[in-house]
Amino acid sequence: MVADEADDESHECISWLLVSSNNRPLGKAAATYPSSEACREDVHRLREQYGRVTSVATLFSAFSSPFLSGIFALGVFVVGRTIPDVRALAERAGGLPGRALAAACAVLPNLHLFYPSGAVIGGDFGGSLAGAVTASSAAMPVSVHGAFVGARYLGLATGYALGYSALVLGLAMLIFRRRDFV
Repeated sequence: MVADEADDESHECISWLLVSSNNRPLGKAAATYPSSEACREDVHRLREQYGRVTSVATLFSAFSSPFLSGIFALGVFVVGRTIPDVRALAERAGGLPGRALAAACAVLPNLHLFYPSGAVIGGDFGGSLAGAVTASSAAMPVSVHGAFVGARYLGLATGYALGYSALVLGLAMLIFRRRDFV
């Protein structure tokens, strides 16, 4: 046994596994975590992200077929995960296309917040609700692989997720109210 392997075996690693009601595995973490707190924070962010994607899918189902609702929700998920890249593209494009991309970034959910990777995220969370809450905050280092993610970041991300989901579900309720089911 190599010395590095002996060191790795002495450290406990924690992971998560999602199981169905009949104990069949449905999903698992892609990595292990150094502590139960890091694992819990990652699961919490994952739940928030899928709550927002579900609310967007509900909004699309208010005026579209189930197939198109799924396609639209998948599109929002993909774009939401790449919001920082879309913002950079908007800055480079400039003019009307740049303004259109910037408007799309303001409306779409910033799912990139729920995948901290050791990078530094600035004070702008990308959404009008969260941007107003965190406009004065300094850059915050975040990572699920270390002790960087603090309670403040987790609280702001949770508030952003809840606010965005409530807004989108409220809009879906208004659309459902006007829909004719005959």
